[in-house]
Amino acid sequence: MNGKSLKVTMLGNFSMEYDGQTIRFERNSATKANQLLQILLCYRNGIAKELLIQKLFGEEEIADTSNSLRAVVFRLRRLFEQSGFLDEKAIRIQRGVYVFSPEAEVDCDIYRFEELVSEAFAKTAERESYELLRQCCESYKGPFLPMHGSCEWTIAWNLKYKNMYFDCVRKVCGISRKYGDYETMLAVSERAAALYPFDEWQSCQMEALVALGRVREASKLYEETGRLMFEELGVALPIHMTEQMRELGRQVQNRTDTMGEVIKNLQEAGEIQGAFFCAYPHFVESYRLVKRVIERTGQSAWLLLCTITDGRGYALEGGERVEVLAQEVEQAIRQALRRGDMYTKYSASQYLALMMELKQEDCRIVVERINACMERKSRKNYLSYHIAPLNSVLGEAAGMYDVRKNAWSDLPLSETGDSMEVKRDGDSQ
Repeated sequence: MNGKSLKVTMLGNFSMEYDGQTIRFERNSATKANQLLQILLCYRNGIAKELLIQKLFGEEEIADTSNSLRAVVFRLRRLFEQSGFLDEKAIRIQRGVYVFSPEAEVDCDIYRFEELVSEAFAKTAERESYELLRQCCESYKGPFLPMHGSCEWTIAWNLKYKNMYFDCVRKVCGISRKYGDYETMLAVSERAAALYPFDEWQSCQMEALVALGRVREASKLYEETGRLMFEELGVALPIHMTEQMRELGRQVQNRTDTMGEVIKNLQEAGEIQGAFFCAYPHFVESYRLVKRVIERTGQSAWLLLCTITDGRGYALEGGERVEVLAQEVEQAIRQALRRGDMYTKYSASQYLALMMELKQEDCRIVVERINACMERKSRKNYLSYHIAPLNSVLGEAAGMYDVRKNAWSDLPLSETGDSMEVKRDGDSQ
């Protein structure tokens, strides 16, 4: 190859470069020929024919897998010849083992990443290891061959490099904490959270932000993470992140600010139109507070549960259809309710809203406004509304508004002390 190497990227995407020029063997990087090349690059010491067939064809129903393998190898060798910098000898077959020729100079990012990680963890001097670990975190560009998705042969490799990356991130965050280098902790954990938003790296982000005194950013991150976890996974934030929020509160208590600075920190960012959204755990706390307030003041407040149904009264299960409808319903609720009202996502197909200073007859107007704000008016027939007053007592009935009948009916709402329990559609009542 005239001293020039083929540069291959497999982390984050798949690309090849030779002599400064980006090259493609085929338009789709997930073709069998490209997969064969990727497998051979991963198995640097070679791969047995039987295992190669298993990796390449998986559970596909193929009459003659050996013949299919020969056809893919032939195709890849032809692509090598057409490229002008590799020849058919780049693929060698020795005693049933397929190997990418060691004479072909290949500079692959997974090789460099593995070598850098090994070197970093082999260092006995912590400062030297710290610097190399930071380089490891920067060199990791994302999941292994993400275009293959759940392709069986890539799963183990993806997990391998993900775990190596996580080990590096954990080590960097630990050393950063020890030396008080919270800027590095923030940068590394922020990138990890962007790549893997459901692996709780936001916890290290929050710790770094709190340590750096950036409490407002930490609070915003907590809110965003809570919403992400609940909307995408249907779970609340883990306990350790809730504890971090309490620590954030203690950090704020230890500061000394003027009243103007305090008010500034409490303000919403920008002018936000419509009702106030908060994550479900905060909604529960707000509900309990409002319930206490109206017990003393005698004000009225109503709880609204909006459920996306199949049109026959049963809540829709999760899926793309629910996600599309949920986005439209959330937008309609935000637009229809007043700025002083609040709402949250209760489940994949349900939203809760807390409305202040309303009479029962006003609730019907709220429902009609939500329906009017739907992009497609016919979709109101897929929504059901349960409404209950906050000052109700155990055994008192709540109301259910039927859009199609334009009428109210009774539906029990369970309450125990100051806690709230709204039954989802489909639960036993």
